Amino acid sequence: MSFVEGEVYHDLDEYRPSEANLARVAALIRRFHDVTAGSALAGGAEVVAHNELGPHNTVFAGEDPVAFIDRDDAAPGTRLFDLANAVWSFANVGEGGGPVIEQARRIRLMCDAYGWEDPHEIVEEIHADLRKARANHERAGRLKARDIFQEMITWMDTHAGELKNLTKSGQLSAVSLLAES
Repeated sequence: MSFVEGEVYHDLDEYRPSEANLARVAALIRRFHDVTAGSALAGGAEVVAHNELGPHNTVFAGEDPVAFIDRDDAAPGTRLFDLANAVWSFANVGEGGGPVIEQARRIRLMCDAYGWEDPHEIVEEIHADLRKARANHERAGRLKARDIFQEMITWMDTHAGELKNLTKSGQLSAVSLLAES
């Protein structure tokens, strides 16, 4: 373990990523997954999943993500789960994330930069993860947290189809996104 110089953003109001920044984050996640794939740490799973990737667990040197921190929840897992969780957090998918078309652009950008061919799967996994989190909070008796997740699920119920359609669209290619940043 060592100290990594840089900034960590704990508040999404502080973190306004450029599209180039999102692409760099997704590429770093891909490198992390590739390095852990087939390793002893991954056990029999696909990769070591960080399980809590987001701006709050990433060190940035200027625009560049340079390290992931807080690996307490890291465990053998899947690329899909870990990437979907990261996309949800970094791309700010949900009610507070701005226009749906912009959220779709960010989802598509991160998928393209990672090399994930089906953004539709990412949207579905985000939706499923929110439902799992709601159920976990309900089982634990954390009703306020359950209600917060229900609000997120309601937003996804309303907008997941549109996000999927927009991320499949040719108008949201990473090439055009990077050219605009």
